[in-house]
Amino acid sequence: MKRFALFSSAVFFLLSLLLSGCTEIESFPLQKEMDMYSMVRLITIDRAENGMMRMGAFTVDEVGKNGGMNGESGESPVFLVSEQESLAQAEKELQQKFKKTLYWNHVDYYIIGEEAARDDLSKYTDYVLRNIMFRSSASVYVTGGAASDFVEASLDLPFTVAEYLDNATASEETMNRTSILTLIDMVIAENDPHGATAVPMIALDGEDIILSGYGIVKGFVLLDFINMDTGYNYLTDEVHTDAIAVHMPDGDFVELNVKESATKISPLVTNGALEGIDIVCSVKSSINELHAPFFFDAESIISLEDEQRKHIIEEITGAIETIQTLNADTIGFWKNIWVRHPLLWEGLTGDWDKIFPDLPVHITVNSHVERVFDLTEYNRRG
Repeated sequence: MKRFALFSSAVFFLLSLLLSGCTEIESFPLQKEMDMYSMVRLITIDRAENGMMRMGAFTVDEVGKNGGMNGESGESPVFLVSEQESLAQAEKELQQKFKKTLYWNHVDYYIIGEEAARDDLSKYTDYVLRNIMFRSSASVYVTGGAASDFVEASLDLPFTVAEYLDNATASEETMNRTSILTLIDMVIAENDPHGATAVPMIALDGEDIILSGYGIVKGFVLLDFINMDTGYNYLTDEVHTDAIAVHMPDGDFVELNVKESATKISPLVTNGALEGIDIVCSVKSSINELHAPFFFDAESIISLEDEQRKHIIEEITGAIETIQTLNADTIGFWKNIWVRHPLLWEGLTGDWDKIFPDLPVHITVNSHVERVFDLTEYNRRG
């Protein structure tokens, strides 16, 4: 009994120590209540003047200088920046600027400015990748100009950048023109000697935050920004829904809603020689909206399918021409050759940068219009 009593007392004592979050005990690390932390949701990284580095931290759980968001009482977004010789020094100075202890482990988004991306992304991401308090699985974006300027300009909006990204990345419509790329996946891809990376681009258009297009990065250096509509996402097989307007000669149109898309990429090899790349995209859609009388006979449906095919081929062609002009194999054509024809790839690996820009690409789109329902006219009176 005495042993049991002693054991019970010891367990109770240890539990009391572990649960005493606000008590300073020399035997255990100092514990802090959660309201003593400020959760960092977004980090900006920029190249400042004279080669300095600028780091910004965005939190939403501190009381800002205006008391609350849009003048209301309570918590408000707080965005502060620091310029130092290194990000490590900037991070330490940022801590001195905030009222609470910064908690970095909940970071969801990194936004990297144009000058830093054009300089050397490996240099501007090294610190956050080496430090365990930062999340390498957080999403990364690039923006034109300085990332800190972009976030500061968005502070007057009725929603924060982090809130926009939370909602946008959950929307199939938004994700047709962008994608989700984590910081660690970007670094892994950039260590690929033959490929390149399409980093999602974020921008401010008036009072609207937009996700449309990519920054093309090769060898950890930003080459250019591109806005390729949905063509690039058809190539990467990331289109879940899309709206395609088929215009009539009189100016009216029928709106098609893509509800299913699948793309297959294969190398074209003849007698052991690479002839090009074959892309087959299969698309199924439904009639989503009528702006003109329309008759659902076989000829009309075939006509819609042809127009849909032309539209998608044009967008895919534009995306391919763009990445070939930049000599940036962001799609991974080389991997398709390596996987299916490893011996052939051995002879191409040293010349891929010379081969890729002029590589013939053959595009086939299998276009199907389904679910036409029984409506033959748009809604109108009379």
